Amino acid sequence: MGLNHKLSLPLIAVLFISCATSHRFSRPKTQIEKNFEKVIAQQEKSKEYRDNKAYFISSAALMSEDYEQAAKILEKLSKENKEDNFLKRKLAVTLIKGAKLEESLPILEEVFKKSKYEDSQIGLVLAGVYTGLNQGKKAQAVYQKILKKDPSHVDACVFLGKSFALNDNFNKAKKLLTKCSKISKKEGIFNYYIGKMYVDKEEYKKAMWHFKKALRIDPDYSQAALGVGLIHEQAKRNEKAVAVYERFLKKNNDDVIILNRVVSLLFAMQKYKEVVPYAETLSDFDPDNLNLKVKLGILYTDVEDYSRAISVFKSLLKNSPKNDKLLYYLAAIYQETKNYQDAIEYFTLIGPKSALYQDSSVQIAQMLSKMADVDSKLESELVGFISQKSKEFPNLAVEFKVIEANFFERQSKYKRSIASLQSVEADENFKDSHKFYLASLFELQKEFDKAYGVMFKILKDDPQNAHALNFIGYSYVEREVKMDKAFELLTKASELRPHDGYIKDSLGWYYYKVGNVQKALSVITDASELAKNDTSIQKHLAIIYAKLNNYKMAKKYLENALKYSSNSQTSLELKEAIKAIETKRLPASFK
Repeated sequence: MGLNHKLSLPLIAVLFISCATSHRFSRPKTQIEKNFEKVIAQQEKSKEYRDNKAYFISSAALMSEDYEQAAKILEKLSKENKEDNFLKRKLAVTLIKGAKLEESLPILEEVFKKSKYEDSQIGLVLAGVYTGLNQGKKAQAVYQKILKKDPSHVDACVFLGKSFALNDNFNKAKKLLTKCSKISKKEGIFNYYIGKMYVDKEEYKKAMWHFKKALRIDPDYSQAALGVGLIHEQAKRNEKAVAVYERFLKKNNDDVIILNRVVSLLFAMQKYKEVVPYAETLSDFDPDNLNLKVKLGILYTDVEDYSRAISVFKSLLKNSPKNDKLLYYLAAIYQETKNYQDAIEYFTLIGPKSALYQDSSVQIAQMLSKMADVDSKLESELVGFISQKSKEFPNLAVEFKVIEANFFERQSKYKRSIASLQSVEADENFKDSHKFYLASLFELQKEFDKAYGVMFKILKDDPQNAHALNFIGYSYVEREVKMDKAFELLTKASELRPHDGYIKDSLGWYYYKVGNVQKALSVITDASELAKNDTSIQKHLAIIYAKLNNYKMAKKYLENALKYSSNSQTSLELKEAIKAIETKRLPASFK
């Protein structure tokens, strides 16, 4: 029975690597490995050869993985002691470790036969070698001999069942595993393997039934819980998969496999708060897993546990002080917490060869501009940095100059803000959004003709640019000039973009300015539904309701406008207006 290639990768990769006798594992071991380790453990209990120099040398060779030398010595000792099965067993295992399976066969066959087929551990190793040499029938015969001597032998039953399944004999495999489950009623492994075979047949409901039964028999059976969870994942029932994993981890919080699954799944589901404790536990079990630690640091950042995130990234940097990603993560956290000085320090450590170098420079410029807002002495440092970086990264010159323009605008230094933008106006990266910004700065300087000139250039290239039409039309309305032209421009813009709340607000404001208050209320109410968080639209509605003497509604929209305001001067005006509404009048600036 071949592997099912239609299954998702996690279901195949995780579900089909379990071993027969262990509920927890790190790397799945081969059948031979699992059994000859038991053989070796039994062999080493013997004291007979501890003082034999040749045997001591063979053991030393084994420890250094010199299997050829160890085999030569053991072969010689075995010939000198022909009846000694201990030496023969050790020789066979050494040959297997040296990948000489065919040479180990006659030795294993002899020892197994001499034990009258009662040495099940050697039998399992022998069957594993047969399987490795593609002699499946002989392997099955060995398993059957073991089961004949001991019908309750779990490994022999499971491996024989797997052998039947691999040879497309599903019914025979199921019948055997079912029989074994009745003999060993406290072992969930038989139902688990039946479930795996059903997964291979894409019969997921039956597979799920057997996985769940295995879990009922043995609630600590990791692979059974994994089987149930992965089928849920396969069917996109991620919440149910998480519930299965979490239920299992309540009693088995040290199960690395299940921890890995729940961490991966919750991380993919962006449930960062829920994943943190599992990721912490997983990190404790695997402290050297750098990828996991990085992920944990990111998780701490996402849940705003910045002190822990900083601690994680700093500990990682001790081992890798020049790692650009770690430096970037740490700098970004300091930036998020407004600790700009430390953020700049770590961004500066990112070298020019890093792919993160350019962005780090942009972030430094952003922070310098904010620091200069409160410390005027830093203005020259900001200007110098932006000048330097604009030359170093010509492709980012516009972005740097916009940061500079934003700073000067916040300082009400509009001429310098305009100059910053005009210095890169000819740059190919100077897009329409930058032109709109430049025009708005001209308006703040009351240089309206220059503002309109910028917009008319846009319309010359794109007559259907609704935002340019809206910009000019709304400006006319605010200034109460060319009202007929304003209506023409705003009507055209609204037709081009009927669901744009900002354009609709401009048209509504035109109706208010020409005295059609009810029409203005209707249109701007619609605009508010399309752009609910816009301060200007909320303010317009407050003014209209005050005009209609509905001061209760006017106050409501003033409060909405204040909630969405990000400008300190505007917020101050709105607070004054809310106080004034009690006297049933608004300040002149709101009329």
